[in-house]
Amino acid sequence: MSPEQNVMALIGRIDELTAQLEHGERLVFEQAARLGGIRRELETARKAVVELVKGNLKLETGNLEGQPA
Repeated sequence: MSPEQNVMALIGRIDELTAQLEHGERLVFEQAARLGGIRRELETARKAVVELVKGNLKLETGNLEGQPA
């Protein structure tokens, strides 16, 4: 191969790798956004469970003390 052909081949390979990198970055960004949404849902669910447990403990404590639930 001539030097010019080598340069063109290298430029082509750089372009291919750049495209792969950009695709990978997009996938990572999309997954990060998806995982962020999952994290928010988990936090909401966790807070709801804590509130339910607190409510049940108050009900049980009230019943043990003879107070209406």
